Amino acid sequence: MPRPDIESQSGESTPAVTVTIPTYNGGSYLRAAIDSVLSQTFVDWELFVSDDSSTDGSTDFLRALMEKDRRVHYIRNLSRLGLPQNFTQCAQLGSGRFVAIFHQDDVMLPDNLAAKVAMLDAHPDVGMVHSNIEQIDDAGTVFAEHWDTMATKDAILSGRVFLERTLSNGNIVCAPTAVVRRSVFREVGSFDPRLPWVCDWDMWIRIALRHHIGVIGRPQVQWRDHQNQEGKNFESSLRGLRQIALLFELLFNERAPNLRRDRRLRLAAQGTLARWAVGRATKAWQRGQRSVTIKMWAFVLLKCPDYLVRVPYRRLRRR
Repeated sequence: MPRPDIESQSGESTPAVTVTIPTYNGGSYLRAAIDSVLSQTFVDWELFVSDDSSTDGSTDFLRALMEKDRRVHYIRNLSRLGLPQNFTQCAQLGSGRFVAIFHQDDVMLPDNLAAKVAMLDAHPDVGMVHSNIEQIDDAGTVFAEHWDTMATKDAILSGRVFLERTLSNGNIVCAPTAVVRRSVFREVGSFDPRLPWVCDWDMWIRIALRHHIGVIGRPQVQWRDHQNQEGKNFESSLRGLRQIALLFELLFNERAPNLRRDRRLRLAAQGTLARWAVGRATKAWQRGQRSVTIKMWAFVLLKCPDYLVRVPYRRLRRR
């Protein structure tokens, strides 16, 4: 049922997949994202666009589109929810067995839904499927492939293996590639508003604590890298590191306290934090941001003590 604080216009459908697009001032990219859903070889889907009170007119074309295709639905939030809350709303929309929360500035390749539905149908113990990507620029030109360079072949990962990889290498799931069982979203719960920038990474971890994860090695989505992405500032900031540190703290203290004594996973998480902090500190130093550099190094000392002890120990053992 629609929330009381949103406006909804919708048609009728009984789909296998509910595709949702949370959007805010999507500009010219939103139309391309929606067109890529319309062009899927798998046609048993419904689409909900969840508009978080856009002001740029980017959703104006949707009313005409809904008249042509009754699989397309539009919801406008009367007040801004923010990213985690809009994601949570998207996970609850529609009636498909599977849910894909897509991004307003990305593009599905034609077989994206077909490939992921096939894997989910073939493996009932898999809670979520994601895939690799092609990276595109503002104009849609491909300039690189792969989000996770380790995942170039189709595979079913146990939750444990997925955790080891994501704690060691960062968020290995490009969010718009994920297709999740609706029952799994219900089981796991809402996207966490305490983690506005990494709520998707947190969700994949929470799913992996309960289910296997499917991976499709061939790119199925084009992920657009452009200067207006909200995550650009997050990627280079101390605030971003603090968010990731909180993500790991929630994992070991709240999501899965049984993993507190798992030294391998804790070292993997601290190692990721340390490497990213050192990399950002180096860039801050090169830009002449001395105070930022000092704060980054202080962050490493505070949050990664076990890893910092482990590194020289391992180097001594190699000698």
